[in-house]
Amino acid sequence: MKSDFRLDHRPSGSYLDSTEAESDGGAGLSCRPPTRRKTMSTKHPMFCFCVVALLFSVMGSPAQAQETPPGAAKQMPAGYSMPSLFPLYSAPPVQFRDNRIIAITFKTTPEVVRELVPEPLLPNPANLMFVYIGSLNFENPPVGRFNYLEAGIGVPVIFSNTKAPGYYAVCLYLNKALPIVAGREIYGWPKKDAEITFTEKEGEISARVERFGTVLLSMSGKRQKNVEPGRNQRQMPWFVQKIIPSARKNAPPDVWQLVSSTNVDNITKELWNCTAMLELQTGPQDPLGNIKVLEIVSAQFSVGDFAMDYGQIIHDYLLKK
Repeated sequence: MKSDFRLDHRPSGSYLDSTEAESDGGAGLSCRPPTRRKTMSTKHPMFCFCVVALLFSVMGSPAQAQETPPGAAKQMPAGYSMPSLFPLYSAPPVQFRDNRIIAITFKTTPEVVRELVPEPLLPNPANLMFVYIGSLNFENPPVGRFNYLEAGIGVPVIFSNTKAPGYYAVCLYLNKALPIVAGREIYGWPKKDAEITFTEKEGEISARVERFGTVLLSMSGKRQKNVEPGRNQRQMPWFVQKIIPSARKNAPPDVWQLVSSTNVDNITKELWNCTAMLELQTGPQDPLGNIKVLEIVSAQFSVGDFAMDYGQIIHDYLLKK
């Protein structure tokens, strides 16, 4: 069985104000004898008036304290991400260069794809899924090129509202914190941390994902035939569920959206058809063993570039119908 599915290349001043001690001639400690100063008694009427006046000047009147300053809702934090004053990551787009990825497409059962794919997405009728794993490099201007390993599991789907085809991301595993946090917070990529190995030697590729002592995913492949990369190929969007839990007890998520994003500026430098082997196992928090691998449909190894720009919110699960 053959499929035309092919994975796109991929996820002034100090804060502490210093104070100077009063001194004579620049000395840090004053040897001046203490002077007796007149102070106002806390029982003096003028004292009470001054305190009330000070509180009103700082807090405003009771009516003013409850009002929202004009334009406050439109104010933006100082930085794109947290911490606001020195963010963990910058805003998109993000450039990825010379990524080396092997992707395996396989057939599973209708029950598996139906369980994994949320509405309003529709699973593909051929019950196809894919796994990819590879070495990715994104350009991080403050520190230069940043390399990490990533593995992902997905399903070819159709967005029922527009009938547009794309890929639904079921779960991703990465070995570095920065791309995990950025991907989860901006788009909602379902990224987790894991120990990942990815090796290439004389055309043979081997990789695995381990988490909490369990090898969740192991795959291997051998490059067989160099394929001419297609030109002007249609870039398919990725669909992810962005879920941000609430800090309130027993409350629904603060954010629950279906987000679409499409990789842009894709350049495929190398493309190879491969033979491949794939095995999925279940761990304490990752029931990948429930995904049945019935048949390997195809496998490809690629080297290429892409960029990840802003996405779109195409469905909000919290809006009342």
